[in-house]
Amino acid sequence: MRGWGRTPQGAKFVVMEWTNGITLWQWRQPGRRSLKGVIDCGLIICRAMAAAHQVGIIHGDLTPNDLLREKANRYVLTHFGFS
Repeated sequence: MRGWGRTPQGAKFVVMEWTNGITLWQWRQPGRRSLKGVIDCGLIICRAMAAAHQVGIIHGDLTPNDLLREKANRYVLTHFGFS
């Protein structure tokens, strides 16, 4: 998360970085992942959700399409629309 704010009408928003990657839904297709990769990804998701919860943000709708994976095995939690 890069920042947050409110629109002139009072709606809250979150500013995210641009991520050039594939969704977890795409990554889970056969031949694209290893057991170690799945475990690492699960731990990263847990840490990301815990960090959000610590600052009072509840994702509310986590799906495989809400996590992007870049080529360097970097994951980004996205889609905070129901937060």
